[in-house]
Amino acid sequence: MCGPQKFDLIFFERPRTLESAVSFVWTASAVLAPGGLAVIEDVWDPGWISHLQAAVPRGWNHAVVDLDRLMFVVMKGTGVITEHRP
Repeated sequence: MCGPQKFDLIFFERPRTLESAVSFVWTASAVLAPGGLAVIEDVWDPGWISHLQAAVPRGWNHAVVDLDRLMFVVMKGTGVITEHRP
């Protein structure tokens, strides 16, 4: 018997509201596989970051990445999120 589908990577591009961005973090927490990443691409307002950080489940990692567009990354588990530039 198979359990619910779990995902390794989930993207949300350009959330229009803070509420939709926070809802994405909560939803992603239910469907990410261990070690999976949820990425909010192009966060409209840097003021949203503290609210997004508060929505990350305890024991998970998160990072803010600014590569021309502000991104918020959540990792299910205790792994390390590092920035890679070729």
